[in-house]
Amino acid sequence: MISIDTIKLLLQGGLKAPSADNSQPWRFEWDGSLLSMVYDIARVQGQTFPANSPATLLSLGAAIENIVEISKCYRFSADFSCPTEGLSTTYSGTKISFKSVNSPEFTKPSTTHPALDRHTNRFVYHKTALPQPIVNHSSIFTENCARLVIIDQKSAIYEIALLIKLASEIRFQTQEVHEWLGKCLRFTKEDVKKADGLD
Repeated sequence: MISIDTIKLLLQGGLKAPSADNSQPWRFEWDGSLLSMVYDIARVQGQTFPANSPATLLSLGAAIENIVEISKCYRFSADFSCPTEGLSTTYSGTKISFKSVNSPEFTKPSTTHPALDRHTNRFVYHKTALPQPIVNHSSIFTENCARLVIIDQKSAIYEIALLIKLASEIRFQTQEVHEWLGKCLRFTKEDVKKADGLD
């Protein structure tokens, strides 16, 4: 039997998972044996991607992965089902059941799982300008061919914001963009030395 304290920890793991627009669009329900995670239409409708969009489904997968991995720390296997029938712009989700497992693969209880240390949420933007001393100091930062540029003209900020908005709209909807991004990721020290992607 999985305790309510363990369920609460698993929920923390689910909420630490990255989500589209950092919206954390899920509502969790625990009935004593089954954990349900569903798209919280009442809270997020019109504020983030629809329930059946690739962005939301990627978020769902990330949350499931966190819950499955953290449950191993408590010697539970987590079985989940994500029915594809019934998916719509207002519904997506999963149901997760837990079974006690006594296996070397499953570690002893820990509250220090790396997934619980993740920080995926952006902070709100400030409308006030940075103090000039910080601007002056920051502008000297360079590393190889990379440099920090501070943009303070409204027209330039608007143009960049528009590009970011367009990039955000296509990043979860275009297979070629996903594949390109995947190829840009650097996972090893050797890849990092190439300096042509994202660590």
